[in-house]
Amino acid sequence: MLSSSILIVFFLLCACVMPPMRAIAQVPVQDSIAILAYDAAGQSGGIVIGYHPDATTGYDPLLGDKPIPPVPAVDAFDFRCIDPPGLRRTPPTGCYRDIRRPQPAAVADTFRIRVQPQNGAFPVRIGWRQTQLRAFRAAFLRLSNDTGDVSVDMHISERVEIAANARLDFLIILTR
Repeated sequence: MLSSSILIVFFLLCACVMPPMRAIAQVPVQDSIAILAYDAAGQSGGIVIGYHPDATTGYDPLLGDKPIPPVPAVDAFDFRCIDPPGLRRTPPTGCYRDIRRPQPAAVADTFRIRVQPQNGAFPVRIGWRQTQLRAFRAAFLRLSNDTGDVSVDMHISERVEIAANARLDFLIILTR
């Protein structure tokens, strides 16, 4: 009886003295684009690319930009942002939100995206909303396949289909 009373008093004191724990809230991201991917097996996933003045070249957990587990086995669906050319973050596993510091006007910024359909279930459809592109003068999705490079103007089209002969990673190039 005495020990339970001491425990209750201890917990009450801790509750009065210790500051409340707060969850880390994500800071709103400016000029962001949500991109969704669907494979022929019905698996899907989403990523967000965008900008915030407090972003760094590394991962920014307060902006929701944090590393994720390594790419799963070939038979599992996966959709993620990976390090763009010339930038290597630690760990190099990628993220679901790639948030960056805004570039000056007329400077192109390249995001690298990787998609892996479940058990090779091509085609994979990639989609976005054109209304999210208003802040960008230019937005292109560029992918490579057996016949060469394909460039899609994201202001004109809201989706692209990736065939089995395409590479699993593609680029999104944005200009503000």
